[in-house]
Amino acid sequence: MQKNQISHMRSFARARKAFSALGILVLLTGVFSPSALSAGVKVGDLVYAANVEDQWNLWVMEPKTGYTRQLTRTNKTERYPSVSPGGGEIAYVSGRKQIWIMDSLTGKTENVHLPIGVYANPTWSPTGDELAYVEYKALPADTGEIFRVKKENGFWQLPVKITTFPPMMTFPNYSSDGKLLACASFHRDPVLGVVEEIVVVDLATGIHTQLTHDKADSFYPVWSPDGTRLAYTSNLEGNFDVWIVSYPDGKRTRLTSNSAYDGEPTWSPDGARLAFVSSRTGHREVWIADCIGPDRRQLTHLNKTCSHPFWVK
Repeated sequence: MQKNQISHMRSFARARKAFSALGILVLLTGVFSPSALSAGVKVGDLVYAANVEDQWNLWVMEPKTGYTRQLTRTNKTERYPSVSPGGGEIAYVSGRKQIWIMDSLTGKTENVHLPIGVYANPTWSPTGDELAYVEYKALPADTGEIFRVKKENGFWQLPVKITTFPPMMTFPNYSSDGKLLACASFHRDPVLGVVEEIVVVDLATGIHTQLTHDKADSFYPVWSPDGTRLAYTSNLEGNFDVWIVSYPDGKRTRLTSNSAYDGEPTWSPDGARLAFVSSRTGHREVWIADCIGPDRRQLTHLNKTCSHPFWVK
């Protein structure tokens, strides 16, 4: 037998062994999914950031099956994912706090060319052609203001300011009809320390309405799909948990009650469940909870720090 034939046979044997091992891994862990590999990101998926091997990247999971794959593989810090309606595009913050857009099917990326600054918390409008985000500045004082930027004819337009400092405004989130924007209003109290409250901005009139009066660190508001509730993170009872507040009457309900950190909620497409980040296992992993009922279960098992889950709608 010639040397090149022996070499090809050995290569084939190694490949067969590798694929066999991969098949066992799929059966045992459910880590890889053919549909997840070929269908991009779709409605019902969960996109989140995870710090694996000391590097923040974006990941996607099918909650029903647990199938998971890594979306980005760079040496940059990539966090704060927000997925456009239907799952076609993912906005996120990368590297030096700049906002990027990734096509979830092809992986192609583009920079949202904003003025030089530090940016966070991008969030899509329900029409999928506009982003709201936070711009931070350190001089002459620490400020945080919310802007929005629209894409027309394939080009991002000039940003428009929604909120003006003071106070600092963070964590914007559009209502499902696009008429309202929830956010967190931040200030420091000499007695209470950090105080954040949930505020709703009418985008047509600019009127701000304070929804919570927790006198606590209440932040990360997200609208329910029907626009009648907001889930948020708060240490109102001394520990960070997930709360739900109805709109517009402001009646609140505590969803989680655990000595660990629970926060960063995101609604399921039907509004019946919330995914959130919890440290109750010793690592901040993604969990899921029914809005009515005691069911709580862990979704990710990376044994690493996860953050900012986003349930695609």
